[in-house]
Amino acid sequence: MEQLVQKRAKQKESISSSTATEFVCSTCSRDCHSRIGLHSHTRKFYTCTPLCSYRLSRQKEADLVVVVIVVVVVVVVVVIVVDVVVKKLLVLFPLTTIL
Repeated sequence: MEQLVQKRAKQKESISSSTATEFVCSTCSRDCHSRIGLHSHTRKFYTCTPLCSYRLSRQKEADLVVVVIVVVVVVVVVVIVVDVVVKKLLVLFPLTTIL
């Protein structure tokens, strides 16, 4: 019986030492084993750690860059469409006939 207890203790020790990962919560030191697990776990905390705040600000910056790119593309498309429409209108109604 004592052998079984020692065997189980040895198994527990090897399991706990081999599962340590880099995804540890900086607030409560919980090992989450994966980045998505750590992300899900840290959402439970209302106060962000400095690293969490940094990552969130970087994500917001990336999102902002995407929005700016989309806006620029839309503006360029609108300018091209307006230019084409104005040229078509000038062909149909030359400026000299209007004046």
